[in-house]
Amino acid sequence: MRMHSTIFAGVDVAGESLRGFTNPDEHFFLLSYSQGYGITRYAQRYADWTYEIQEFKEKEKTLGIRYICVYPAEYILSLKNDRPELFRYIRDNYHVKEGGMIEEPRHLFYLILEKGKGAGREDFMESISGQIQLRRYTGS
Repeated sequence: MRMHSTIFAGVDVAGESLRGFTNPDEHFFLLSYSQGYGITRYAQRYADWTYEIQEFKEKEKTLGIRYICVYPAEYILSLKNDRPELFRYIRDNYHVKEGGMIEEPRHLFYLILEKGKGAGREDFMESISGQIQLRRYTGS
């Protein structure tokens, strides 16, 4: 009952983006809490996660994972503090593909990272693909 009127902003848009970025049989990594797994429903894809660096690399290879979704985006900071080795691996092997934000108040809800080199770490926001723009959920 507590969650009945709670809105988890960005779950729908992140899922729709991942559905567009991936193939129907593709998996992605999802660093989130339980409500964030709604992203998989909108993506119509399977997601996985592990905090163990070796298992992460193995799943990345065996499942052919090319994308990581972090929801809420602040979880990347927790990862940096709690699992620095995994954070460094992700930082060095992925770049920002998309960030989900709202205009007022400015808040970054999610990050979608894509495997491969992007801009330098100093240019973090520059590596978002395309122009930064607001996408409005239309309900379809």
